[in-house]
Amino acid sequence: MYIIFVPGFSAKPNAISNPYIPDGVFLSPSFLLSVIPFFPTYPSTLNLFVQVLSSSLSYKYIFALLPFVRNLIEFGVDRNISNTESDYLFLTSLLHEKDDSMGITFGDIEPLFQQYAGVNQFGESVEKSATVLSKLSLVCDSITTEDTKLENKIVLSIGIRHKAEKYMLQKIQNYTGQLRWKKNKQDNTGLSAQFIEFVHNSSNQTRELFNGFKQFGNDEEVKILNEVNIMTPEHIHINSFMYEPILDMDIVELHRLYQTVKNL
Repeated sequence: MYIIFVPGFSAKPNAISNPYIPDGVFLSPSFLLSVIPFFPTYPSTLNLFVQVLSSSLSYKYIFALLPFVRNLIEFGVDRNISNTESDYLFLTSLLHEKDDSMGITFGDIEPLFQQYAGVNQFGESVEKSATVLSKLSLVCDSITTEDTKLENKIVLSIGIRHKAEKYMLQKIQNYTGQLRWKKNKQDNTGLSAQFIEFVHNSSNQTRELFNGFKQFGNDEEVKILNEVNIMTPEHIHINSFMYEPILDMDIVELHRLYQTVKNL
């Protein structure tokens, strides 16, 4: 583990035209993750990332970098390299269960990693034609309670989120009763298809799925899935204000939750 200090900038937080870099940046041996400035504005900082990530990326580090690359797009300029509606939404489909999630390949996302994060290339062992999410369970299953580095916690959190969302979606799709939800502070009621359409367009998909599932799910499952909401958001939506809680999170607890959700 290393601590690298980057010169700070007196800039207004979250202002794209005048971004800032925190004074302290956490860096693990082969993985740096905890700042969300608009990096093209600061080439020297981007070069630091390139040095860290100059070696070919394995499946694990591709997954660990997904939320970071997505945040670079969010706080920078979305160049639509993916030729979809937006690169931000394209990567969002790999952090949440969306209609197109299972069709996205490693070859599809490699150009985004290269353009936004300065990654040279994915490793030779990475099968470019393979769908990204087809490898997620394999990577998560390989992580043990001894793997305490930040990257492992992020990958496990992504795996937990996907398994939880997939489970809730299946249960909600099979539910024939009425569901309630709020949209723009207005109460709505409808069948599962209407609810799922609302969920896919919401800003917090996991939370909204949980809000629907808990209306009919059993108490034990609701308790487990509530843990997902409590433990995973700070890992998947990472920013410079959240890296300390991520480091403090116990890998044993994340590993336990992954196994629990996996067995639902």
